[in-house]
Amino acid sequence: MGMSSKNQLGSIIFGILFCGFPALALFLSHKQHNQVPLQWLAFLGLFFIWGLWMLASGLFKLDIESSLSYFAGSFITAVFAVVVFLFAWRQKEGWSGGIPFIPSVWNQAISRIVVALCGLLLMVTAFAFFKKAVSKHRKK
Repeated sequence: MGMSSKNQLGSIIFGILFCGFPALALFLSHKQHNQVPLQWLAFLGLFFIWGLWMLASGLFKLDIESSLSYFAGSFITAVFAVVVFLFAWRQKEGWSGGIPFIPSVWNQAISRIVVALCGLLLMVTAFAFFKKAVSKHRKK
């Protein structure tokens, strides 16, 4: 089951956008001599990797139900989980859970824990994609 020409063109266009956005952001930050925090570099890297996958799937008409597709989804989801963990542990200020009647410190701790739990959920999803990729590969 291949990819239709409409989906192929969409993957190519979004692949170019997802690769171009991080490149442009890094170019502009370098030109302005700004230091980009590690978590933002990881986030931009995630977009770039996702863009490369979209370009490859569009150019080579890859099947979205193949084991390779599930492996790529697993890898991208795992990278996204790492980015979420980086945000949860490196971003020290600006957190707020918005819960009234509790101290601000607790609000920050709760919101960071919730974000870290989302990262854990992403890791479980990455493992599920990887398991699906292995099972599809074994069926071949």
